[in-house]
Amino acid sequence: MIDSPLKIVKSVIPDLTGCRILDVGCGDGRFAKLLAQDGAEVVGVDPHLEAVRQARISVPESQFIESGAQSLPFENSSFNIIVFINALHHVPVAMMLDALRESTRVLENNGFLIVVEPLAEGSFFEALRPVEDETEIRLHAQNAVEETIRAGVFQLKDLITFTRREVFDDVDQFLQRVVAVDPARQAAADQRRDDVIAALDRFSIRTADSQIALDQPLKAHVLKK
Repeated sequence: MIDSPLKIVKSVIPDLTGCRILDVGCGDGRFAKLLAQDGAEVVGVDPHLEAVRQARISVPESQFIESGAQSLPFENSSFNIIVFINALHHVPVAMMLDALRESTRVLENNGFLIVVEPLAEGSFFEALRPVEDETEIRLHAQNAVEETIRAGVFQLKDLITFTRREVFDDVDQFLQRVVAVDPARQAAADQRRDDVIAALDRFSIRTADSQIALDQPLKAHVLKK
């Protein structure tokens, strides 16, 4: 069963040894590390310098560059696979199509673009809403991918939906997680903490160890150039 971004990547290229992969919106390098452990040659880009610094510490064998998705500092046809893991909806709406087209430029012919995006549903989404309601931005991301397919920029090879479960010790650990993705959320996280607690009480599942379990449905587009 395909139920994770890594399994999706390996569904198109089972042996990642020597595979050149670009991780767009790499954050602290968490996914890049998994790819590198499977033998891939990983390059990550992220617009947040602090995230890039953390990724360089976490995955010293890979390369990480401060860059936005809409203007990638690479030569044409540089990569076998490009991944956007929960990243496209963080690109400004006006630049989402540019980011996807830029991926076309740096992806080799017959290479794969994998876009994994959270849907605007599920308990994780509901707990996040007091801090940032991503309903519209998540829809824009889905629409941008579909428009790219309709325009013939990429061919749709597979469409996969799955659910990710994350477990947190308490509300503070959850808030640390969502602020790490976007530091601009800090003020809202501080101001709306009580609302987040109410949302967690309403929507989360409590584990046997009294931890907070949250589910996030995701949709993955597997596209081929």
